[in-house]
Amino acid sequence: MKESFISHSEEQTERIGARIGAQITRGLVALYGELGAGKTVFSRGFLRAKFPGIVVTSPSFTVMNQYGQGRSAVYHADLYRINSFEDLESTGFYDLPQDALILCEWAEKLPEDLTPDHRITIRAGSTPEQREILWESDLC
Repeated sequence: MKESFISHSEEQTERIGARIGAQITRGLVALYGELGAGKTVFSRGFLRAKFPGIVVTSPSFTVMNQYGQGRSAVYHADLYRINSFEDLESTGFYDLPQDALILCEWAEKLPEDLTPDHRITIRAGSTPEQREILWESDLC
């Protein structure tokens, strides 16, 4: 399944993230895009669809944040600072539950053996505010 969206603002990018987040209940969600493309803005909407009113912070320095508990938990990872398998392993990434929902920024850094279930690509559009968002999924 493939679906594409055009956003003209951060608010629209967040709403698109919420729309997609409301539809995804499991799997590895890989986010791709250049620095400043809007991956964290998208993630904020995605996570707020599941946990209304939460404060979403970028996991750039913590590498991974957990929202919720148990089976409803969502793990938000940012692999920008990950440079090796050992770095990723030290975050506890490989210890996450098999059926976890993982939202992963900078998914380019995932090992090749980890195949995402959902791929979100965010690209700059024709104006500074515009973004093109492509959602590809093997589960929907």
